[in-house]
Parts: sequence; structure tokens; C-alpha cells
Amino acid sequence: MDGNRIRDAIARAARTQSSVAAEIGLAPHKLSKSLAGTRAFKPAEIAALADALGFSTEYLLTGRGDDGGHPDSPLPERRILDSAAQLIATRGFHMVRIADIAKACDVSTGTVHYYFPTRDDVLTAALQHYAERMFVRVRARLDQLRDDPTAQLHHLIDSQLPVDPVVRDEWSVWIQFWTEAILVPALRPAHNDLYERWRSLIHTVVVNAQHAGAIGDRDPGMIAARFTSLVDGAATQLLTGTPGMNVELMRALLTEVFWPPYEAAR
Repeated sequence: MDGNRIRDAIARAARTQSSVAAEIGLAPHKLSKSLAGTRAFKPAEIAALADALGFSTEYLLTGRGDDGGHPDSPLPERRILDSAAQLIATRGFHMVRIADIAKACDVSTGTVHYYFPTRDDVLTAALQHYAERMFVRVRARLDQLRDDPTAQLHHLIDSQLPVDPVVRDEWSVWIQFWTEAILVPALRPAHNDLYERWRSLIHTVVVNAQHAGAIGDRDPGMIAARFTSLVDGAATQLLTGTPGMNVELMRALLTEVFWPPYEAAR
């Protein structure tokens, strides 16, 4: 992430660093360190900055996408989608009405229906929105770690642990989408497209790590498939309170996908 881009966003929003830090609940010295590049922003902090400043997370992370103008600009589709996705994540898809989304955004139900005519449209858009947010966030960090393949693999693991509230919300939407896709076949293409992008990203990181000698020379496609499958199962168990599953165990299981004990014993 380019700290100068966030500084510019703060200036364009006519804010001070101290006021922004206070609004997002971040100590001023931590914000300063993150802007200087000596401390990495957490996912929740990036999302909070985007909301506070009126910019998209993609723009803050990469400089691409909606730059949002400033917080007083007209409400864009992204803000409606942010509210819809968060409501689905915290209340559940079947407990969220279009009226709830409209109220959260302070717009009419007609405005929400303009962007998302049906509830299935809302769920599909929420999944795509959160998946894209995750992809942007993970890729931005991977780019920063491009010279350290081992660190990239560890980041893939850490990025999927449902510890941060933002990541937990993303997982909530994912799991709800799985359930709906079982019952509504029309939702499956969007689900499968996103999964293919995710597996492709893992595959690329694995191949680069193998070329650098950071992990063993095994089938990268199988490693990516094993990682994504284990991520899904472990995260679901953790979020549903399955006895015995915890963050430390999830991290250990995912670590063994890249560095299995039998390789270390050779």
C-alpha cells in the first residue's frame, strides 16, 4: 500500500491524520507508522479508512477503481453494497430486507432496487464485492512481499484466519452463499468463477515459491486444491464453534499444506 496515496486521500477529504485516526479507533502513532510503511494496515483498518474518507478499498490499496471524490459526493453503488454485504454478514441473508439496506444507506428502497432488483442479486453482489475486496487486499500484500516467497505463503495463511472482524464478515457471506448455491443453481456460476480466481492466485504463489526453493517440488495444482479445501473446512468449523478447532490449529493445518512434516524429516 502506498502511504502517500492515503495521505492524499486524507487531504482531499479535508481531514487531519489525528481526526481520521480517532474516527477509526487507531492510535495516531500507529497510523503514522502505517503511512510510513513500517507497520502494515490491518484489513479492518483499511475498510474503516475507506468508509471514513469516502474512497474504495481498492483505490486506497492500489490506486485503481473508484476514488470516491470526497465524503460529501453522492452515494455511489459501492456504499449501498457495503451496507448490504455487512447486514448479510452480521444478520444473515434471510433476515435482511431491501428496506433494511435502504435504511442503513439512508436512501429509498427504489434506489436499492435499481442496483439490486432481487435478494439473489444482493447476495451475488455481496459475495463478489467481499471476494474482490479480499483479492485486492491479499494481492497488494503479496506484491509487497514479492522478493520473499516464504513470507508470501505465510501471508496466504494469515489472510484466511477469521480473526479480524472484516475477515469474519467475509467468511460469513461466503458460507451463506454456499448454502444458497446448493439450493439455487443460478448462483453457482458466480461462485465458481470466484473460486477459480482464488485457486489461480494460490497456484501462482505456490509455483513461484517452488522456483525459489521455498517449498518442495510437488504438484502445484494439488497443493492449491488442498489449501483451498482445508481453508474452507477449518474456517467453517472455527466460525461454527466446533470443539477442538481454534485459530492456532487452523494455522498449523494450513502450514502443513506447504511444509508437510514428511518433507522436513528427510
